[in-house]
Amino acid sequence: MKLRAKVTTFFGTFLTVIVFVAAFYTQSVVGNVFKKQTTDNFRIIAEQSENSYLSFLGSMRVRVLDWTSDNTIREIAKTMVKTKKGTTEYERLSKEFTAYISKKKMPYDKTVFLVDLLDRDGIIIASTRPERVGENELEEEISDRKVHNFTDAINAKFGEVFFGKIILKEEESPEPTMNATVRLFDIGEIGEPKPLDAVLLVYFENTTKIGEALGSKYSIYTEASGQQKRITAKALHEAYQTSDIYLVTEDRIMVTRSREEEGGKQHQQVNTFPVRECFENGKEISSEYDNYKNVRVLGSSMCFKEAGVVIIVEVDKDEIHAPLLKLIRYTIVGGAFTIIFGIFAIAIFMRRPLARINNVVMGAKQVAKGNLDVEIPVKTKDEIGYLASSFNMMTTAIRNTQKQLQASKHKVEEEKAKDEALLASLGEGMVATDRSGIIIAINRVAEKMLGLKSADVIGKKAV
Repeated sequence: MKLRAKVTTFFGTFLTVIVFVAAFYTQSVVGNVFKKQTTDNFRIIAEQSENSYLSFLGSMRVRVLDWTSDNTIREIAKTMVKTKKGTTEYERLSKEFTAYISKKKMPYDKTVFLVDLLDRDGIIIASTRPERVGENELEEEISDRKVHNFTDAINAKFGEVFFGKIILKEEESPEPTMNATVRLFDIGEIGEPKPLDAVLLVYFENTTKIGEALGSKYSIYTEASGQQKRITAKALHEAYQTSDIYLVTEDRIMVTRSREEEGGKQHQQVNTFPVRECFENGKEISSEYDNYKNVRVLGSSMCFKEAGVVIIVEVDKDEIHAPLLKLIRYTIVGGAFTIIFGIFAIAIFMRRPLARINNVVMGAKQVAKGNLDVEIPVKTKDEIGYLASSFNMMTTAIRNTQKQLQASKHKVEEEKAKDEALLASLGEGMVATDRSGIIIAINRVAEKMLGLKSADVIGKKAV
């Protein structure tokens, strides 16, 4: 392989390795940092959604307590628990409760669809659905704790409200519902609360409102001062088309609308990794997993195991990694252009130095063939110029040495001819030896006298 090909291959391979190392670094190191930062942001949004959910429950608590402060409701309840069941007065009070709640209270809160009044034994004594009167809610609570929390409510202090778990009972409502249980109190002469043996059970059909509070449709924060730059659900939805925030119950049912669920399947079954971690292990996660659509996502969760709900924030992994993949593609494409340009530049830059080196190589070949008149032009003062100059000095020295050798050889041949003429002119036979007795010369007379030839005896011992 020629030097130019070796140089081009070396630098091309070097640049290629650099490009792939840069792409690998971008995908692994930068990708992991990017993933961690994204999941941390989701964690912040999940915590904000948790606060929004708790604030939403707080607003429901205020609304329920406001109902318990209604003097008409309080007086009906106080009178009913003192009135004998089955009497005309008892029946009248039950109907009065139904009419008052249905006409005076529920029209102002569209999320309330059912209100029951219970005695201390958990029996419904009045309801906006009269057919429910006489049902034992305490037995239902014992068999299914998820419905409500009557036991704690009947022994509660003033201002305490207990929320049941979000459930789906299609016989009562086509939408998931939740309820609030609160004990009723009378107000004494000096304003102190006196507990009544009556509990108000209010059912809400408000998962849409919960979804809005979580930010599945709107921002979970207002545009108040100091909040514009915070990471919010609104910012999440604006940044990612596949972002979603929703709430799942322990029955594995999505009870808030998914962002992509408009007009689609309702009450979606969800049994993904964050749901299992919450209800089976009581853990919250910030991780990568497959969502209920079997799409790989990055997400975070907030677990309310006792309340039977988990809040999930997630975005498709492909959309999150799209900028990173674009960066990797740009790195590879840019690297390819760099390699091509680098090889071209190296080929151009190395052309003249390699040409001058090639001149030296060609000159050496001529010298090897015996042409000592070759002279390499010296055009630079760098190492290649020094090499060419040294090569010219070498050939000059060889030529001079050859001339001296030729002259010496010619002189030796002349001396030899003289010696041979002298030996031939002698009339006597002569044999010459060196100090070791080795024959080094014999003249023709000696050859005739001894019957020998010079070729047979020269180099042998005279003895």
